[in-house]
Amino acid sequence: MTSPASRTDDRGWRDFAPAAALLLVSSVGVGVAALSPSGDHGQYAVVTPPWYNFALIGTAGGDIVEFGDLANIAIVHSADPGFVRALYRAGAWLVIDPAGLRGCFGFEPNTTRTSATRTLGGV
Repeated sequence: MTSPASRTDDRGWRDFAPAAALLLVSSVGVGVAALSPSGDHGQYAVVTPPWYNFALIGTAGGDIVEFGDLANIAIVHSADPGFVRALYRAGAWLVIDPAGLRGCFGFEPNTTRTSATRTLGGV
């Protein structure tokens, strides 16, 4: 015969599994909602694979506004309502709201790279 104390010990972490799952799902949901591209002023933060160049932004019909410290992140602009979908089709990994990128991830403009790109005549 087992005592009630041993039965309680067997359950352990499984009692917290539903709460942990709810925490994970709600955190992902809040993150997606907060970083989803709003399209305010037609600006988006684009994360590309590190081996890509930024020609995919031109292919999707946008213009580069500025670059960040990471080589595969750029702030881009387009007034086209289908621009986000076009970026994903062109190979972008992630398209998010640039305000979230600046505020949460410490995005700082890299003016040297922007100037060099403009000097070279584009992307």
